[in-house]
Amino acid sequence: MKRWIFLVAALFLTAADSRTSCADESRVFAPKDAKFLLRLDLQAFRTTALGNKLIEIARSKAEQELSAGAEQGGRPNLEKIHEMLGFDPFAEIRTVLVSASSYDRPEQSILVSIGMGKSTGNLEGLILALPGYAMEEYGKYTVHSAAPDNDMHVFGAIHTDARGDKTVLLAAERDSITRILDQLDRKPPGDGSFESLKLASDEKPILALEVFELPSEMLQDDHLAGAAKVVRSISLRITESKDNVNVGISLAAGTEQQAEQLRQMAQGLIAMIEFAQSTNPDDEDLKKVQKVVHDTKVSRDGSSVKANLTVPVIYLSKMIEEEVGDH
Repeated sequence: MKRWIFLVAALFLTAADSRTSCADESRVFAPKDAKFLLRLDLQAFRTTALGNKLIEIARSKAEQELSAGAEQGGRPNLEKIHEMLGFDPFAEIRTVLVSASSYDRPEQSILVSIGMGKSTGNLEGLILALPGYAMEEYGKYTVHSAAPDNDMHVFGAIHTDARGDKTVLLAAERDSITRILDQLDRKPPGDGSFESLKLASDEKPILALEVFELPSEMLQDDHLAGAAKVVRSISLRITESKDNVNVGISLAAGTEQQAEQLRQMAQGLIAMIEFAQSTNPDDEDLKKVQKVVHDTKVSRDGSSVKANLTVPVIYLSKMIEEEVGDH
């Protein structure tokens, strides 16, 4: 369970069922056997109050780490990193799309698509120095590869669209790279191992996450196993509006009865947190959790359960600052 939480958190700081239709739709191309799909709109994220705060913290932490390293062994500072890359990743990366077909070894099936502006800086030059570097031509593209570990191979390519915008592709399998290149050039999709999905939302989300299959360790967790067995898929959407962060979660169950059980469980957990906080009014952790879930709305729509919560940006920012300060 910890591995799954860490993976999602890391992707977030780098990034309704997807087959339904809502007000705003964003299509993505992904492997049919993907266990999860995450899309982070960094361009939109940077325009939000929370995004500015998190990027500011990330910059600060990066500068602290690099400065500490420079004192001990002469590692370059953040400005030198930007010079080496040829671009500022905090400013130039627009979107990040990540999927994987395995939870146990995600690095063996991972596929990453990074939307950039007009330049990818020095990336193509830098990869020449990677261990086990090789290259081959695929039409008008160069597919690069490297072997950083004995049991791991990484493939990459850079696509340029008609407007000159770049997309950096990274994958554990060469065929994933070539299929995405073909899709970006609007060529036939090939053998059907990939499909186009709709990341639907009432608003344009900062982050959209689809979990098509739950990690097996959730089924083995004593606290989660019961609920995990009836959940078919999970959708998560995060937006920001009017100084609030809005989180929407949709759980798809196998039947309406199972969905009603999930709804009742969610309502019970909220009530349990409220009760625990009332009996321990000085517990700071419970105060934080209670404040977040207090106005959570849970409803059922057929075999789906939807939960929506709204948290003020100023409150989240304060929580983040406190957590960073503690570490």
